[in-house]
Amino acid sequence: MGKKLFVGNLAFTTTGSDLEAIFAAAGTVESAAVISDRESGRSRGFGFVEMSSSIEASKAIQELNGRDVGGRQINVSEAKEREGGGGGGGGGSRGDRPQRSAPPQRQERQESAPRREAAPASRDFGDDFADDDIPF
Repeated sequence: MGKKLFVGNLAFTTTGSDLEAIFAAAGTVESAAVISDRESGRSRGFGFVEMSSSIEASKAIQELNGRDVGGRQINVSEAKEREGGGGGGGGGSRGDRPQRSAPPQRQERQESAPRREAAPASRDFGDDFADDDIPF
């Protein structure tokens, strides 16, 4: 199985084919992809390259990390597994994530004293205030 590498700080014009050509100097490239924005289709400035072996992946990191590509110094490192979140999106399968537990059941309150009657919803102030008393 190959070793996946993260490639960051890519020029927005860099394509998956460009990445494949650059990394081919370090060994056999199994796949190369530049990640793009779902809505605009524009490059997000990073991508992933999968090398055929760990040795070739290490060689690629040593040779290409910090190299100038398209006027930018690229960052090459071993890709890490995604940890949770990652922005919006929604729905879809929950995969292997644990199911959320239900909230605790609410227990009925034991009444030790009789309930008080609620205050009336509105009060009648009667003629205590006249419209003439308001200084507007």
